[in-house]
Amino acid sequence: MFNQPSQTRRGPSELVADDSSFPRMAGLAGLFLSLFGLLTIGLTLSGQNVNISATWAGISLISGLASLLYHAAFEKDSFLRRPYMIVGLVFLFSGMALVMLPLFRSQSPGLLAGHAGLIVGMMFLFAFLRNEESIGLVALSRGILGLAGLLLVVTGALGGQIKPDMLLPHFALIGLTGTILMAAFCSILGANSLLGRGASHFVLNLGRLGILIALIRSIYPQMAFTLGWTDARPNSFWVPAGFILTLLGGLQVLFSMLYNSENKLIILTRREMGSFFYSPIAYFVLFAFAGATWFSYSTFLEDLVPAGPMSQPAVEPIVRFYVISLFTVLVVIFSVPLLTMRLISEEKRTATLEVLLTAPVDETTVTLAKFLAGFLTYLMVWIPFITYLVALPLSGAPVFDYRPLLAFLIGLAATGAGFIAVGLFFSSLSSNQIIGAALTLAFMIAMLLPYIIRFQPAIANTPWSTVLQHISFLDVWANNLSGKLVPRQLVFHISIAVLALFGTIKVLEARKWK
Repeated sequence: MFNQPSQTRRGPSELVADDSSFPRMAGLAGLFLSLFGLLTIGLTLSGQNVNISATWAGISLISGLASLLYHAAFEKDSFLRRPYMIVGLVFLFSGMALVMLPLFRSQSPGLLAGHAGLIVGMMFLFAFLRNEESIGLVALSRGILGLAGLLLVVTGALGGQIKPDMLLPHFALIGLTGTILMAAFCSILGANSLLGRGASHFVLNLGRLGILIALIRSIYPQMAFTLGWTDARPNSFWVPAGFILTLLGGLQVLFSMLYNSENKLIILTRREMGSFFYSPIAYFVLFAFAGATWFSYSTFLEDLVPAGPMSQPAVEPIVRFYVISLFTVLVVIFSVPLLTMRLISEEKRTATLEVLLTAPVDETTVTLAKFLAGFLTYLMVWIPFITYLVALPLSGAPVFDYRPLLAFLIGLAATGAGFIAVGLFFSSLSSNQIIGAALTLAFMIAMLLPYIIRFQPAIANTPWSTVLQHISFLDVWANNLSGKLVPRQLVFHISIAVLALFGTIKVLEARKWK
């Protein structure tokens, strides 16, 4: 017999160098789209007549930045990767200037752009540091990011207490963005870094102090008036300043506790969150959601701000006209499969699941950690949606009733838990990510059917219509945005989440049965 040449076979967990051709093509396309979007927006702001709307120019800019971020995260050549550090620093410094400008001037037309620039700059530095080997450049980038986050956190906390009238949207957004930058800074340093632990403890104490002061300023004046210590009836500090400051401080305390915790579940959750943000998936979903919500926000503003003296203002709750739109729903449907398809299938494909389970953790801990990581990332991609609403007064729109928004956030968390848990279950069934994504996408499309079916003449005004309202996540969102929080409408989605998590645990345990 002839001697057949032996073929080299790679093991399932063998590291293979990434092909850089596709990231470079994406970077080139991203450069073109970014320049096109920036040029179009610049010409529009300068008063030039262009035939492209600002909405499509913004979508082009967002798509281009997402492609550039993908290239920055996977580029191995330092000559092509290091310019992204300069891009990140430019975005960071420009955003800082636009964010701090309202503190010295009454007009702040670039506030939203400034916060967007800070987040984009953070992302570019995060992607640059993923493969950077120069100790000096790494230290410089991390130091600037940490200093920017520290300045924003302190400014948001102190400014919100000193000038509550500027809390919305200025200091609230400054504190939120600063917390995000500090979280990125600490995650880059790692959980074992003394500098990272020191920074997280500073944020923890600042958050605790902010909550304490907000509660004292909300409770003491009312108590003093009730007890007759003063004759002047005090203004309410709790609504909205005290509540927002308490919420912001709570986010800072939560971040610090998660970063410093030694709990196995939290450690695994941090590991999974890191895998999300060291891959292009989280950035792609975040930018896609930012583009979809910007499109919805632009349409929402056109309908909200009166165009003339005879125009009628929108009736509260106005937020219901903003959330449920075609673009937002489509992005949610496609985002969930992208966020969940790698959670367990990738571990199976690379044979790292067995290695993970040899650690002192069980299947329940692994399942819950992956679920929490996917669930928190799902909630984080809604940050642009919240940011646009916080900055709504800058667009000339009236201050809206925030209580339906709080009800919606509860409904969003309940329905999102069901989505992520089902996606995690489908991801555990196969080592092929495409299969998990396809099954999850089919489930998400099926979740739209109850909303469509219940309007059929044969089902409308029957008990089945009520049942379908409890199943449809769009009906849950619509009721929440109308100011109605009905706990029994959340039971189905929470039950789905619990059932899917139980099924995932049993799938992982099934390997022991062989």
